[in-house]
Amino acid sequence: MDLLKLARGSTVIRLEFEPDVEKPVLVEGLPGIGHVGKLAAEAMIEDLGAEKFGELYSPYFPPQVSVNQDGIVEVMKNEFYVYESDGSDEPDIIFLVGKAQVQGELGQHEVAIKVLSTVKEFGTETIFTLGGLGTGTFPSEPKVVGAATHKEMVDLLKEHGVEIRTGNGGGNIVGASGLLLGFGKLMGMRGACLMGVTPGHLVDPRAAMAVVEKLSDILGVEVEADSLRKRAEKFEREVSQQLEEMPSMEELQQAQQQEVEEGHPEEDLRYIG
Repeated sequence: MDLLKLARGSTVIRLEFEPDVEKPVLVEGLPGIGHVGKLAAEAMIEDLGAEKFGELYSPYFPPQVSVNQDGIVEVMKNEFYVYESDGSDEPDIIFLVGKAQVQGELGQHEVAIKVLSTVKEFGTETIFTLGGLGTGTFPSEPKVVGAATHKEMVDLLKEHGVEIRTGNGGGNIVGASGLLLGFGKLMGMRGACLMGVTPGHLVDPRAAMAVVEKLSDILGVEVEADSLRKRAEKFEREVSQQLEEMPSMEELQQAQQQEVEEGHPEEDLRYIG
């Protein structure tokens, strides 16, 4: 790898081999809200047996190294994996995953364009970016919300039960999940973002599993993701138990009213201890 390019401020992609693919779909799952996209993409990689074929290095990654469970350090990077279908109706898929996204507007723009230029050389025409939609609350049922670059992609999402993000201008999709779609559209590609609804402050395997189910259905690939499904079921049990143990709004109001009736003086919040 040319480290001088990194030192001069350039993003570098190193390919271990060139995958044998035809119009592969790009699926991005980098860290974000609830780690939803990351968990979903990693589960699909594991289940499909996708093979790593490239790495992306950039001076715009956080200035740190990661340390694995064996105490080994590694430079921050993103990785490319490929699933080569067996010639059936399943598409070839290129996955983009990693432990971090690059920082800053310039870094995000450069890396997105670099990734798109690379996958376009392999014939990519369709992109799916994965992420979480933080709402601050735990949805009663798993739900996936989406947005897309073209009307036909919006219609495709609707056909598979994805709720389209509308109202108040639709909002924004930040980071790689948004820029890959935006710049991809300018480069003649079509795409969609699938967002699992999540509280936002927790790593959420439940929302990730919902995204996996929608994407595998859309792509027509069989993905069981047993390990992620078990994590999702455990997560749901734990959150449900916590919600059951929390006092209701009515109970809180009754407790406050009781304090008022009993004449409890207000606490002096000026005291610091």
